[in-house]
Amino acid sequence: MKKTWLFILIILVFSAQAWAQKIEIREVEPFVYVSVVHTGPYAEMTDAIGLLMQSMRSQNIIPAGSMISIYHNSPDDVEESELNWEVGFPSTEQVMVQAPLQKKPWPHTRVAATIHQGPYDKTGDTILALFEWIEDHGYTAAGPILATYLNMPGSDTPESPLKTELWVPVKK
Repeated sequence: MKKTWLFILIILVFSAQAWAQKIEIREVEPFVYVSVVHTGPYAEMTDAIGLLMQSMRSQNIIPAGSMISIYHNSPDDVEESELNWEVGFPSTEQVMVQAPLQKKPWPHTRVAATIHQGPYDKTGDTILALFEWIEDHGYTAAGPILATYLNMPGSDTPESPLKTELWVPVKK
């Protein structure tokens, strides 16, 4: 029994060390993105993505990267109906958009970054760990959370290998 507990403890210690190595401070380039802004629960994400895709298609806008979402507040701070978030894609600076699309800059150049692997409904745990890491390393959050969906769910993609890159702008 003691060997089992020792083994579990060793695994937990190495897992924590591996986790700490997966968060880093990065210098990133500012970019422009096209998005649909939404206020309301995250359960409405599928509808917002549908509107985004339909609007981009009808305006002949081609994404310049993977789908992103940006979260301006937290379910810990506001009611679900007051959550402010957006879904979109990086784009060229020259792109012209019409409502409901908006073209916006991502001006933040220093971010704490990590990869969440697994179901989207568990991303909150990774975000909490990211914010703890930011505080533990003497940084302060300085902007909204940006999620980049590195692969998308589909009939051939189970939830476990889903990968979402998370950025939080930071300052010292």
